[in-house]
Amino acid sequence: MRGLKIGVFFESRVIRAGASGAYRPNPQATTKLVPGHPGLNGYRKHLFLIDYSDLFRVISYRISPVDSGARMRPGKSEFSGKKFGGCGRNKGSMPQIEFMETIDPALAGRKESLPPLSLVRMHSLDREKIEEIKKKENIPVVVVFPTSGDEELLTLEREIQILQPLMGRLIDQIWIAFGGSEHDDVPLMAKKYGAEVFYSRWNGMNDAGRNDSGKGFSMRGLLYHLCTQKGLTDPRSIVEFIDADIREGYFNPRWVIDPVGSILWFEEIDVAKIVYHRPFGGRLNSFITPFISVFDHPTINPLKNILYLLSGEIAGTLKFWLSVPFKQSFGIEMKILTSLALNKVGLRDNGADLNHVLQVFMGEMDHKHSALRSTGKVKGLDAMAKEVFQTFLEDLSTEGLLQMREGLAFSDRLQISTVTPITCGGEEIGTPGKLDLPSREKTFSPLKELPEVQLVCPWIKP
Repeated sequence: MRGLKIGVFFESRVIRAGASGAYRPNPQATTKLVPGHPGLNGYRKHLFLIDYSDLFRVISYRISPVDSGARMRPGKSEFSGKKFGGCGRNKGSMPQIEFMETIDPALAGRKESLPPLSLVRMHSLDREKIEEIKKKENIPVVVVFPTSGDEELLTLEREIQILQPLMGRLIDQIWIAFGGSEHDDVPLMAKKYGAEVFYSRWNGMNDAGRNDSGKGFSMRGLLYHLCTQKGLTDPRSIVEFIDADIREGYFNPRWVIDPVGSILWFEEIDVAKIVYHRPFGGRLNSFITPFISVFDHPTINPLKNILYLLSGEIAGTLKFWLSVPFKQSFGIEMKILTSLALNKVGLRDNGADLNHVLQVFMGEMDHKHSALRSTGKVKGLDAMAKEVFQTFLEDLSTEGLLQMREGLAFSDRLQISTVTPITCGGEEIGTPGKLDLPSREKTFSPLKELPEVQLVCPWIKP
């Protein structure tokens, strides 16, 4: 335990766990203490371990019994269903935490075959070595920010600013997959930093509808554009998608260096998925994880080892991106994961797709939170949940792992009871009602099945 102290990291110093005040557990953020804020109260029971020898970085977010002498690190919990007490007490009834081993790229070597969904930590890769590999092997790297409009302008601009030192070294191009119009402010901002803008409604895909939209739709459209119009055809090319609404203080260049670097370093890795802990969010992710635990099947069980299932940040080779099917909107992250778990991508001729997928643990993250409930104008977390759960169940059904009988079918509607508050025109105590919205995402086939993509990518096998 030498070099370790118990406490909470804050502005390059340690705030004792019993302190009172507001705290955003983020080593890059500038935050002021506000006495009595509930965000810090209670840390007396939930302690963090800070490694003074590692530039004051929080080692991890998982809780270990303090008196066990163990370091905190990512892990997975198995609950026995019994009541359990505080950290370090009633050990016999505590949840059993199996710590996840992390991979040291330098020790593993470039040709190492890794276990499925292996985990590497932020700062695990040497940036200079990664840049040297990229240059020597002449592998293009493109970073993409999907965004629907000007609502994310400020966070998007900050993220692009942060990545500027990597331009021309690790990143060749930055693109914005934009759902807005050329008259919005995002295109003007992009021009200032040399970023390209792709308007998703001008996608050019022959299998897309005129009114189609959504995050997954924009991602697929941009990939199609890069491949058929911009000459990005090398199967080793790396494209990373990053959400445009990451809050200030959480994003840094390692969000590109480590996932892109993992694919460049490990010859057997085609996909690097960023994972993290969200201390102030992750509501939907908190429910989809135990929902998947309802099922016990060899193809599904590996997904239970993913630290954050619904993270929107993922890097992959062009071969991967052209081989994976897409959901139109909220279901895109789940569609990617189930396709890999069910071996629908075909990253190699032999072996499971998940053998070529890596997790990159970035510590903590937060972004803009969606409204909990949908309204007639805006889709909320309930609509997102419906699409994510339905995507998962649809894929199980298509694979024959789940059977729908006696008229049971997947609904095209989101039908929920709701209460309209007084601020939205309801009564003083709220007005009960029902909400019925269209809710069915399209599923798009892999881009490699389109003739125009096959024409420019002769390496694609029919």
